[in-house]
Amino acid sequence: MDTKISGNHSFGVLLLKVDSVEKGKFIDTLLKQGIYPYKIRGGMAEVYTCVPYNIQKGTKVVVDSDKKTVFYHYIVENKDYKGNLLVVENPYDIEYANAHAIFKSNN
Repeated sequence: MDTKISGNHSFGVLLLKVDSVEKGKFIDTLLKQGIYPYKIRGGMAEVYTCVPYNIQKGTKVVVDSDKKTVFYHYIVENKDYKGNLLVVENPYDIEYANAHAIFKSNN
């Protein structure tokens, strides 16, 4: 896991190794406004969301797009947390995600 965090309410980019994907291949399509909150390519995923405080390598992250939720299991603390998974519409956050993304977007 790798993280990059902006100064805007902990918005950031999580780079994760994908263990499994339930619903086929994710297609990165363009939106009229905003960007999708994640991309999946070649066994890796980028998630664009508010990054939880003190997240560390080894934290298990489950992205559930149907529930619009990201679940985090902190191994060291043995605690679970959850966050929102929403289309990114804030222009500052979109700019930050595009600037720090490994997977470059067409947006």
